[in-house]
Amino acid sequence: MSDVGIVRRMDELGRIVIPKELRRSLRLREGDEMEIFPEGELIVIRKHMRLNGFAEAVEGVVRALAASTGCGAFAVCADCVIAAAGRHSRELLSKRVSEKFAAAAGARKPVVFPAGQSVEIAEGEPLDCGCAVTAIVQAGDVIGAVALLGADAGRQSELLSFAASALSSLGEA
Repeated sequence: MSDVGIVRRMDELGRIVIPKELRRSLRLREGDEMEIFPEGELIVIRKHMRLNGFAEAVEGVVRALAASTGCGAFAVCADCVIAAAGRHSRELLSKRVSEKFAAAAGARKPVVFPAGQSVEIAEGEPLDCGCAVTAIVQAGDVIGAVALLGADAGRQSELLSFAASALSSLGEA
């Protein structure tokens, strides 16, 4: 017996519809950039992460943000924590963020979760500390977010905005 996934027919323009259930579970939204490449006899499709090619720069900004604020700091791209420094960094690095946090990270204005309020950043791992998050916007698109963890996170909006601005300039032509 062979394993057969969901079968879709390609149209005359080469388009294939990704089923709604998969889009929902993978958090794919209209306008998301996708990478398509061959891997042997397979075609691989994955969410594009614009910040992926700038790992060292992202890590440097996150480390500097953590050091200058005394808070934990991390960066998110394509619903995944791609860099983390300071408090809770080991727990968050490479984890998929929760839907609630992904919505805050995708907002075009800073979002603050006050200290003492439990916030689930990584799926299934609530933290009882304050959190502030600011979107990284490039060419009008939200490409990720940078965030701080700690009781003073909400008071660091200027540094958080500066870090998001610095990260937004990566890769611009």
